[in-house]
Amino acid sequence: MIEVSRVAVPDYLDTQDIVVRNGNSLQRSPRGRWASRFSLIATHYVTGLLAARRPGALVTDQPQAETPNDRIQISISTLDVASTGVATLDANWTIVPRNTAQPMTRQRGHFTATGPAATDKDVVALVQSVLQKLSAAIDIGKLR
Repeated sequence: MIEVSRVAVPDYLDTQDIVVRNGNSLQRSPRGRWASRFSLIATHYVTGLLAARRPGALVTDQPQAETPNDRIQISISTLDVASTGVATLDANWTIVPRNTAQPMTRQRGHFTATGPAATDKDVVALVQSVLQKLSAAIDIGKLR
């Protein structure tokens, strides 16, 4: 079992608002909203992507009765979608094994995606693209 802890994001992003940067200001969409707080959306999306890469393992973001073999902690320090169509994500992640004699694995990454950002659907697609790149960078191949 691999447990994905709730993704940590900057406070200003942990809302249901879809946000786009226009120069030095953030603009919240007047019509579009995430279905839940962004940290929960990101956690669920990344967990699904990781689970698809490890179909033989239980990869979950839900509490379980037993201790997981490994726990993945992700902290997003920057997630910015500019009105110009450039999305940027900076994140750190740690893989914490249940066996405390084994070392933790710490990594960080910088991910970008480009595309249109004129609609809420465009912004969501850009966010999904950088989250996909983040998920692909997390090495879960050797986890139990």
